[in-house]
Amino acid sequence: MNQRLVELQRQVSAKRIIVDGSILSGLIGTLVMTAMFYNAEIFHDDYPPDIQEKAGPMSLRAKRQRRIVALLLFLLLLGVPISSNLKLKRQNHGQLPFLVAWLNAYAVSAIFNLFDLLVIDYLVVIGLHPAFVVLPGTEGMASYHDFFFPFVGFLKGLGFGLVPSLLIAFFTSRQWTRGCPAALCPSLFAFAGRAFVPARLTGVDSSLLYCVATLPVAVDILPIGHIQSLRPPCAFS
Repeated sequence: MNQRLVELQRQVSAKRIIVDGSILSGLIGTLVMTAMFYNAEIFHDDYPPDIQEKAGPMSLRAKRQRRIVALLLFLLLLGVPISSNLKLKRQNHGQLPFLVAWLNAYAVSAIFNLFDLLVIDYLVVIGLHPAFVVLPGTEGMASYHDFFFPFVGFLKGLGFGLVPSLLIAFFTSRQWTRGCPAALCPSLFAFAGRAFVPARLTGVDSSLLYCVATLPVAVDILPIGHIQSLRPPCAFS
């Protein structure tokens, strides 16, 4: 048991987690603050219920903009942990046990989740509280200074991060044979996408999102020279 723990500690890279988690936080933080500055109504459904009620329903314009932002957020939330796992796999000379892959992917996502709570919610929205984060007609509402509501969202985020981290870990930890079709990874992710990412969130078929986001996996595990010759069935080595 101790030997396995030592091996696990050797393969997990705290530096990789911190660096890639910071990259994810910086990218999404920039996207969120830019979108909020442009039109805070894009995040209408993320405000406390009483603020949503007083602000009224989202406009069609904001709904269209939200779809674009949601698509970009989704690709970053899935793409950066995938990239991080593949870097860690190369760092470990092509070896990436499932548990190590899951810990890395989940920890990278968790760092952003913590950044979202402490920096975006607590520091910017509640602490600095610039005018652009206030929805029209809701000025001065006490819920803008509610620390508990974003904390609940933080806890939910920790739970929601389990499923995509498990999927990322499964595909990035595999040692794929050359007989595995290149379409397999995106297809399985697409199946999961239909279950876990409602189309109403992004306005596009969720399977498309998974296909795009998992392209780095296919590129990493499949030799380019053999892609056209691949055919089913596939197997793991």
